[in-house]
Amino acid sequence: MITLFIELEKDPFKLKQFVLNKLDGASDDIKAVIENTAPDAFVPLSPLRIRPPWDLPSKGNFCLAGDALHPMTPRIGQGGCSALEDAVGLSSCLAEALVKPGREFKGKAIEEEDSKRIELAFSRYAKERGWTSYLIFTVSALLTIDDLLKAALASTSQSWP
Repeated sequence: MITLFIELEKDPFKLKQFVLNKLDGASDDIKAVIENTAPDAFVPLSPLRIRPPWDLPSKGNFCLAGDALHPMTPRIGQGGCSALEDAVGLSSCLAEALVKPGREFKGKAIEEEDSKRIELAFSRYAKERGWTSYLIFTVSALLTIDDLLKAALASTSQSWP
């Protein structure tokens, strides 16, 4: 099954044919729409990819958050919640880093100090969200596998009226 998805991702003609083959019980109008659609209009499948939780997604004054940090399928139903958790976690780390005593000095010195504090805040955030991101991806991947297995079983099962 994985090999099939890799092939479909690379070849829009195969992807179009795959979709047409799945429209067995669909109306002729729906089939005609797909048949008349140019192959390059089909968006290829793209599997979710995950970085290990120990490969922390922050470097310097750059930090990943949201779907860039932890991709998930819609089926998990946690996109909005996860986005809020990211926003609260990241803003909390930044606030703690920037609302500390010792900001009396001005000019270039405060910019350099703030830059260091932001880097530390991003690093802390990445460490805090690392395993959560891994768990989000794992659940999402398991649900995707579950969906694929059910689809494969359904395609081999007898249809009931």
